[in-house]
Amino acid sequence: MMQALLADRFHLVLHHQTADAPIFALVLVHPGVPGPNLRPHPASDTCATPTPQPDQPAAPAKPQVSPSVVGDLPPVCGLIAHIPSSNSPQSAFGGRRIPLSLLATSLPTMTGMATISRPVIDQTGLTGLYDFTLHWAFSTADTENGDNAASFREALKNQLGLELKPARAPIDILIIDHIERPSEN
Repeated sequence: MMQALLADRFHLVLHHQTADAPIFALVLVHPGVPGPNLRPHPASDTCATPTPQPDQPAAPAKPQVSPSVVGDLPPVCGLIAHIPSSNSPQSAFGGRRIPLSLLATSLPTMTGMATISRPVIDQTGLTGLYDFTLHWAFSTADTENGDNAASFREALKNQLGLELKPARAPIDILIIDHIERPSEN
């Protein structure tokens, strides 16, 4: 529907192309060994999953969090969300029942494109679904001013046992062939 609107109002014409481009590969620091805040999702956890009915709006997730072995987690499975942080300059995210491919593609959004300026691709080799929490200093000024919070890359390494390695890989790129000023309503 959005594509039809953009094509109608802006005469937008585009296509997809695969090209070899710089990426970050999300890999394990120590092969086969995840960090302390990255654990397989337990089968006994019957957390809610986001399943809105077509004729009803989705019910908002309850604001409480559920404790686990990795800390407080969002109440709904399959989502990555902000979680409470004990330190105000810290940024904190968590997820329940998350494939690592979703974690990888979400990292640029979680941290801001200035921190991770390339697409991230999961190359951990870990399969299945995981629970995780990740806490880091929101800016480098926080760590430079004596805050004991870790930088994002340090937190990724120490808490999840993961790191970002520069690499190249084929990625899908959206190419805009033509666009015009919007037409009148």
